[in-house]
Amino acid sequence: MTKADAQIVMEHILPRKLTLMHRSEAEDAISELVAFWNFLKREYNFRSAGAIATYLAKIEGKFTDWMFDPAKGGMAKSFITSGMQAGFDMTSEEGIAAFQKAYNQQILREEPNNSFLQQLGSLFTGSEREAQETVSSSKSSKEKPKTNTKGFDSLDKGKKSKGKKR
Repeated sequence: MTKADAQIVMEHILPRKLTLMHRSEAEDAISELVAFWNFLKREYNFRSAGAIATYLAKIEGKFTDWMFDPAKGGMAKSFITSGMQAGFDMTSEEGIAAFQKAYNQQILREEPNNSFLQQLGSLFTGSEREAQETVSSSKSSKEKPKTNTKGFDSLDKGKKSKGKKR
Protein backbone atom coordinates (compact mmCIF):
# COMPACT_ATOMS: atom_id res chain seq x y z
CA MET A 1 0.00 0.00 0.00
CA THR A 2 1.26 3.45 -0.88
CA LYS A 3 0.43 6.89 0.50
CA ALA A 4 -1.75 7.46 -2.58
CA ASP A 5 -3.67 4.24 -1.83
CA ALA A 6 -4.21 5.34 1.78
CA GLN A 7 -5.39 8.73 0.56
CA ILE A 8 -8.01 7.13 -1.72
CA VAL A 9 -9.24 4.88 1.09
CA MET A 10 -9.44 7.67 3.68
CA GLU A 11 -10.84 10.47 1.50
CA HIS A 12 -13.13 8.56 -0.84
CA ILE A 13 -13.85 4.91 -0.07
CA LEU A 14 -14.48 5.08 3.69
CA PRO A 15 -16.65 8.24 3.58
CA ARG A 16 -18.69 6.74 0.72
CA LYS A 17 -19.16 3.24 2.08
CA LEU A 18 -19.04 3.46 5.88
CA THR A 19 -21.97 4.93 7.79
CA LEU A 20 -21.32 6.02 11.36
CA MET A 21 -24.11 6.87 13.76
CA HIS A 22 -22.17 9.35 15.92
CA ARG A 23 -19.22 11.65 15.25
CA SER A 24 -17.41 10.21 18.26
CA GLU A 25 -17.05 6.91 16.37
CA ALA A 26 -14.57 8.53 13.96
CA GLU A 27 -12.59 10.61 16.44
CA ASP A 28 -10.12 7.93 17.59
CA ALA A 29 -9.68 6.29 14.19
CA ILE A 30 -6.80 8.44 12.97
CA SER A 31 -4.65 8.20 16.09
CA GLU A 32 -5.09 4.41 16.07
CA LEU A 33 -4.20 4.19 12.38
CA VAL A 34 -1.10 6.36 12.90
CA ALA A 35 0.01 4.02 15.70
CA PHE A 36 -0.59 0.99 13.45
CA TRP A 37 1.44 2.39 10.54
CA ASN A 38 4.26 3.47 12.90
CA PHE A 39 4.31 -0.10 14.22
CA LEU A 40 4.61 -1.46 10.67
CA LYS A 41 7.49 0.92 9.99
CA ARG A 42 9.31 0.10 13.24
CA GLU A 43 8.80 -3.67 13.35
CA TYR A 44 8.65 -4.64 9.67
CA ASN A 45 10.44 -1.73 7.99
CA PHE A 46 7.47 -1.34 5.65
CA ARG A 47 8.60 1.08 2.95
CA SER A 48 5.50 3.32 2.71
CA ALA A 49 4.54 3.21 6.39
CA GLY A 50 6.25 6.47 7.36
CA ALA A 51 4.64 8.44 4.53
CA ILE A 52 1.23 6.94 5.32
CA ALA A 53 1.54 7.74 9.05
CA THR A 54 2.55 11.34 8.21
CA TYR A 55 -0.41 11.69 5.83
CA LEU A 56 -2.82 10.30 8.43
CA ALA A 57 -1.54 12.72 11.08
CA LYS A 58 -2.19 15.63 8.68
CA ILE A 59 -5.84 14.64 8.10
CA GLU A 60 -6.74 14.06 11.74
CA GLY A 61 -8.93 17.18 11.96
CA LYS A 62 -10.62 16.54 8.61
CA PHE A 63 -11.48 12.83 8.72
CA THR A 64 -14.55 13.10 10.97
CA ASP A 65 -15.97 15.84 8.74
CA TRP A 66 -15.37 13.67 5.65
CA MET A 67 -17.21 10.78 7.27
CA PHE A 68 -20.31 12.95 7.81
CA ASP A 69 -20.18 14.94 4.57
CA PRO A 70 -23.32 14.06 2.54
CA ALA A 71 -21.52 14.97 -0.69
CA LYS A 72 -19.00 12.18 -0.11
CA GLY A 73 -21.61 9.49 0.55
CA GLY A 74 -23.29 7.11 -1.84
CA MET A 75 -27.06 6.76 -2.28
CA ALA A 76 -27.55 4.31 0.57
CA LYS A 77 -25.43 6.35 2.97
CA SER A 78 -27.28 9.54 1.99
CA PHE A 79 -30.60 7.82 2.67
CA ILE A 80 -29.47 6.58 6.10
CA THR A 81 -27.95 9.90 7.16
CA SER A 82 -31.02 11.82 5.96
CA GLY A 83 -33.19 9.57 8.11
CA MET A 84 -30.92 10.05 11.12
CA GLN A 85 -31.00 13.83 10.68
CA ALA A 86 -34.81 13.71 10.46
CA GLY A 87 -34.91 11.91 13.82
CA PHE A 88 -35.69 8.36 12.67
CA ASP A 89 -34.07 5.30 14.22
CA MET A 90 -32.14 4.06 11.21
CA THR A 91 -30.72 1.09 13.14
CA SER A 92 -33.99 -0.85 12.93
CA GLU A 93 -36.08 -2.08 10.02
CA GLU A 94 -39.10 -0.27 11.45
CA GLY A 95 -37.24 3.04 11.57
CA ILE A 96 -35.96 2.64 8.02
CA ALA A 97 -39.46 1.75 6.78
CA ALA A 98 -40.98 4.73 8.61
CA PHE A 99 -38.44 7.12 7.08
CA GLN A 100 -38.92 5.61 3.62
CA LYS A 101 -42.69 6.14 3.92
CA ALA A 102 -42.24 9.75 5.09
CA TYR A 103 -39.71 10.41 2.33
CA ASN A 104 -42.01 9.01 -0.37
CA GLN A 105 -44.96 11.04 0.95
CA GLN A 106 -42.84 14.19 0.82
CA ILE A 107 -42.00 13.50 -2.83
CA LEU A 108 -45.67 12.96 -3.67
CA ARG A 109 -46.61 16.27 -1.99
CA GLU A 110 -44.22 18.28 -4.15
CA GLU A 111 -45.79 20.45 -6.81
CA PRO A 112 -45.58 18.74 -10.22
CA ASN A 113 -43.79 21.69 -11.81
CA ASN A 114 -41.21 21.81 -9.05
CA SER A 115 -40.51 18.11 -8.53
CA PHE A 116 -37.07 16.68 -9.04
CA LEU A 117 -38.19 14.71 -12.09
CA GLN A 118 -39.76 17.81 -13.65
CA GLN A 119 -36.56 19.78 -13.07
CA LEU A 120 -34.53 16.94 -14.56
CA GLY A 121 -36.84 16.68 -17.56
CA SER A 122 -36.57 20.40 -18.27
CA LEU A 123 -32.85 19.95 -18.80
CA PHE A 124 -33.51 17.68 -21.77
CA THR A 125 -36.48 19.35 -23.52
CA GLY A 126 -34.38 20.59 -26.44
CA SER A 127 -32.54 17.31 -26.89
CA GLU A 128 -35.84 15.38 -27.22
CA ARG A 129 -36.74 17.36 -30.35
CA GLU A 130 -33.21 16.85 -31.76
CA ALA A 131 -33.43 13.10 -31.12
CA GLN A 132 -36.75 12.87 -33.01
CA GLU A 133 -35.28 14.78 -35.97
CA THR A 134 -32.27 12.46 -36.05
CA VAL A 135 -34.46 9.36 -36.03
CA SER A 136 -36.71 10.65 -38.84
CA SER A 137 -33.74 11.67 -41.00
CA SER A 138 -32.02 8.31 -40.53
CA LYS A 139 -35.20 6.48 -41.58
CA SER A 140 -35.34 8.48 -44.81
CA SER A 141 -31.86 7.49 -45.92
CA LYS A 142 -31.88 4.13 -47.68
CA GLU A 143 -28.17 3.42 -47.35
CA LYS A 144 -26.95 1.12 -44.66
CA PRO A 145 -23.91 2.43 -42.88
CA LYS A 146 -20.75 0.49 -43.64
CA THR A 147 -19.24 -0.95 -40.52
CA ASN A 148 -16.20 -3.06 -40.07
CA THR A 149 -17.33 -5.44 -37.36
CA LYS A 150 -15.81 -8.66 -36.21
CA GLY A 151 -16.91 -11.22 -33.71
CA PHE A 152 -20.54 -11.51 -32.64
CA ASP A 153 -21.74 -8.63 -34.82
CA SER A 154 -20.12 -9.94 -37.99
CA LEU A 155 -22.29 -10.16 -41.09
CA ASP A 156 -20.71 -13.45 -42.19
CA LYS A 157 -22.37 -15.51 -39.48
CA GLY A 158 -22.41 -19.18 -40.26
CA LYS A 159 -19.77 -18.99 -43.02
CA LYS A 160 -16.97 -21.43 -42.64
CA SER A 161 -13.41 -20.33 -42.29
CA LYS A 162 -11.26 -20.41 -45.43
CA GLY A 163 -8.41 -21.82 -43.40
CA LYS A 164 -6.89 -25.25 -43.98
CA LYS A 165 -8.66 -28.29 -42.63
CA ARG A 166 -6.83 -30.33 -40.07
